[in-house]
Amino acid sequence: MSDTNTSKPHITLDLLALAREHVDQVTNSISAKKDFVDTQITYLRKRIIHARGDDRDQFEGRLLHELENQRMMETQIQSPYFVRCDVHLDGEQQAKIWYFGKFPFLSESIYSWVTPAATIRFESPGRFRYTTPEGEDITGALLRKDQFLIVNKKILFMATENKEQQRKLVYQEYFSQKKDSFALTEIVEQMEKAQDTIIRAHHRGSFLISGPAGSGKTTLALHRVAFLVQSPDTSALFPEKEIIIFVQDRVTQEYFAKLLPSLGIYDVSITTFDQWAMSILGLTNVSYAMRSSTSLGELELDAYEFAKYQSMKEIKSYPTNLLRVFDYLEQCYEKEFTTEQKELFKKQKKALILDRFDLTLLLKATLKTKDKLTIQKEKFTRTASGKYTKKLTDKDVSFALMVIDEAENYLPEQLQIFKSCSNKQTQAIIYVGDLVQQTLPFTIKQWADIEEKFDDERKVVLQKVYRNTKQILEYIKSHEYEVVIPEEARGGEMVEEIAESKVKELIINKHIKDTSIGILAQSEQSLGKYRRLLDSYKNVHCFTINEAQGVEFDTVFLVSPHKPEDNTHHTQNNELIKEREKVNRDLLYVAYTRAIQKLYIVKAIS
Repeated sequence: MSDTNTSKPHITLDLLALAREHVDQVTNSISAKKDFVDTQITYLRKRIIHARGDDRDQFEGRLLHELENQRMMETQIQSPYFVRCDVHLDGEQQAKIWYFGKFPFLSESIYSWVTPAATIRFESPGRFRYTTPEGEDITGALLRKDQFLIVNKKILFMATENKEQQRKLVYQEYFSQKKDSFALTEIVEQMEKAQDTIIRAHHRGSFLISGPAGSGKTTLALHRVAFLVQSPDTSALFPEKEIIIFVQDRVTQEYFAKLLPSLGIYDVSITTFDQWAMSILGLTNVSYAMRSSTSLGELELDAYEFAKYQSMKEIKSYPTNLLRVFDYLEQCYEKEFTTEQKELFKKQKKALILDRFDLTLLLKATLKTKDKLTIQKEKFTRTASGKYTKKLTDKDVSFALMVIDEAENYLPEQLQIFKSCSNKQTQAIIYVGDLVQQTLPFTIKQWADIEEKFDDERKVVLQKVYRNTKQILEYIKSHEYEVVIPEEARGGEMVEEIAESKVKELIINKHIKDTSIGILAQSEQSLGKYRRLLDSYKNVHCFTINEAQGVEFDTVFLVSPHKPEDNTHHTQNNELIKEREKVNRDLLYVAYTRAIQKLYIVKAIS
């Protein structure tokens, strides 16, 4: 790390000017290196066309390496680092300046946030100690620390502190809380020291990260993934292609696909349960629905799904003919189904629709038959002439690391299936969730249902809420949800109840400049009019509450909050009724907590 002379800083505009000059210098240096990498990529692509045998393998390996460098530098140019630390190591004469960012650029003394030395960025000026991978203790004094938020090569925020002076703001450009997408965007530089300790915990074994909506639990889990992938101590154990992240829906899938590259993660698999299950089962020409019928009331549909769930207790041998899976399921469900439910399944069969219970049962049957899950993969073999031939081969489904986002929304049987695919060497699964955000019936009721043994240091409960304003949190608490309102919670506008005729007017006259606006409803049918009315507004997103779980919006319009059905004429047992009441209450909590700045409750015309 580079040597330099460090003098006592003065809080003047000169400090900001010097910092801006350094950012320009560094981004120009990275840009020049990227130009060279671009040239190398062009050269290697030309050579690969004519290369054969081992030469081709060598060029392809170099190309993949340079493409990874290219992707890293594209992000790094925009935000090269987020902290500067002036340090004086014990036993050395001169002080050093170390910068820490998402990615290293050693010629400019920028080091990765995953290096052991990076832990000092959470320390206050004074003595520090950290341990190298070789077990050597490094000690010294942190003389000065500057923190930055750099976006698009521009310093938006800078603060400084040293041994003689507490942390002081040098510069902060005015910017709102608005995000450039409807998603959580907490980043590495905003993590607290306690969270950094979690991220760096021993690689072997499972983790549980729980906490309220907006506490940053998913962000913490993804940074744990980034650390395991990038740390020299663990990278060999966690190849990206052996990591899978399970999300609830396509919206979250798209968001993760955009977010992960900013953390240096490019090749992990991001999937939903239905996509994954269908690929393993080799099912084509069928469609998936979270709930297989929209023609029934909630309680009738709950009873239909509960009968399917009960059928999982007795698994029949798996069918050898994949074209007959519906016949197989029909046999499995026959004992539990009523006459009406049998007719309902016939309609489902005719429409070629599978739901989460169907897929879970089919996977369980596969495990019972084969003792493991396999998937067909394409395998390319090079002939003596240099040509490649392709054939399909069965490959065991095994992952070095699995992330189960919104774990509270999975059946216990689904989680057991996931566990069967965990690599025995690492046994690493990260469960992320909140038991008061269960938006589907018959899912796990307590974390013990996961049947994992979590050591105390691997069971993390987050408390702080970073997303919502104080007024939104107070509104949620007034509806008897357990909510901790931090003293530092942002102030904002009161939650308002409005008529549905006011939605478009408010969007046009007040919220048109918001980065993201969410129109949320419990059912797809309730969203139809809003999709037609607001289709031309690209910052307006119409989602069911289930689809919106895991994302956020500047402003939320919650349409016709759910009113419980009149249960007096139903014959369903109390267990089903209580299950539905719990899910509906959790759905409301999810909807309320999607709002960052403003929440409207839209009352439908009766």
